[in-house]
Amino acid sequence: MRSFGIAAFVVLSSLFVLAGRARAATEFCPADIVTWQAVSPDNSGPLNQTGPSTLYALQLSALSARTLDATVVIETDAGWYGAALSAVQLTRTLGATEGGAYTAYVERFLSPVVYVRFPSSVHVQRMWVGSATVSSDVAFLWAGKGRFDCDPHSSEALNPQRMSAVLTHDIQTLRSAPLPSAQRAIAIAIAAPDGLGCAKPFVSARGTHPVAPAYPDIARGEGFAPYVIVDAAVSIDAAGRVVDAWPISQFAAANGQANAFVAATLDAARKSSYSPAVALCRPVSGTYTFRADFAPRR
Repeated sequence: MRSFGIAAFVVLSSLFVLAGRARAATEFCPADIVTWQAVSPDNSGPLNQTGPSTLYALQLSALSARTLDATVVIETDAGWYGAALSAVQLTRTLGATEGGAYTAYVERFLSPVVYVRFPSSVHVQRMWVGSATVSSDVAFLWAGKGRFDCDPHSSEALNPQRMSAVLTHDIQTLRSAPLPSAQRAIAIAIAAPDGLGCAKPFVSARGTHPVAPAYPDIARGEGFAPYVIVDAAVSIDAAGRVVDAWPISQFAAANGQANAFVAATLDAARKSSYSPAVALCRPVSGTYTFRADFAPRR
């Protein structure tokens, strides 16, 4: 007789990916910045993520394919800037991610790499989509609703150094991105946004009482209990309440094991307690990664 325990932990980080055909998903803004990176103006080599540089690369992401115009709000060590992006198309990509004993995949809807040029070399501290107007979208019905103003709800905006494990390879993509033919936007100085008067204007969301998922009984049979990692998305409103949860990673496993691991992860994500992010001195909604690490003990 073997006994099994479960070691599980939760990673709350910004989420801009969707895997599988989830039955329910929540968006608070028509697009988010999946990641950003300082690049050399002559593309001579990678730089630190935050610069300094006169040129930065970024990618937008959403939960379905769409075309949109967007404004980006950027805080730097030289003040605040805005940049306008036009007719950006987000299309489906499929890539591998960490899944433990199984190969897992994530489905994402990403823009091409977009470049923002500054009038002088700056360190970028945070950036987010300030507003977006969608011209084509059949899944979330943003199209035709005019401009939508977005809160800086993602933890990329709140803490630019904090990257989801699902998305770390995107930094490498941006570092090696070619400069020719990519869309370029000019950063223009803007006034600082309202809401910077408190001691901590930006605070990342966190899990206050994460619930460990139960190891599925169906996966313990025949003397084999795999080590599995499942990533889920959890949407949190400005009061810290769970609005929605759905799987990010998808993988194939025998005898319904994949569904059992996903169900256990979603159940734990919904039962966990959270503290919402703070942006511009007020609580804001956001969507984050809930990672369940199923590690059986013998």
